[in-house]
Amino acid sequence: MRKALVAVSVVMAVAVALVAAGCGKSRMSRADFVAKANADCKLYESRQNAIQFPTVNPIAAKTTHTQRAEWGLALKQVVDIGDAEIKELRKLSPPKELADHYEDLLNAWQEAYDTLRAGSVAAKKNDPETLKKKVPAGRAQLAKVGEQAKALGLTSCG
Repeated sequence: MRKALVAVSVVMAVAVALVAAGCGKSRMSRADFVAKANADCKLYESRQNAIQFPTVNPIAAKTTHTQRAEWGLALKQVVDIGDAEIKELRKLSPPKELADHYEDLLNAWQEAYDTLRAGSVAAKKNDPETLKKKVPAGRAQLAKVGEQAKALGLTSCG
């Protein structure tokens, strides 16, 4: 029994030392980080591009509730894929000199998708006035995200 307790104590001490040393998540080189992030972005962008939007103007007065809701569903699918992309990108460990900017990028990107999600909900609820505000705002936020991403060398992101 005593040997087992000593063994457990040693294992725990090693684990604590590894965590304290930061061995749980090593930083990627800039080249590896940029390559992996760009590859991830291309994958998720291709998935988003595969979503078929109904050919209807979602804010037009003549658009039916059903048509608007179908358009909103397509937008929701794009946002859901974007959320998965951001979740995947958060797993990356950028070089220290990019870490803060990368975190800012991911937070801004999430905010843009949250705005678009509100547009999707507005479409589902047949609220063209909110839809008219949220979707352009979300698109503008995504344009800024694209600029931030390119500044980090992430040319396939944003």
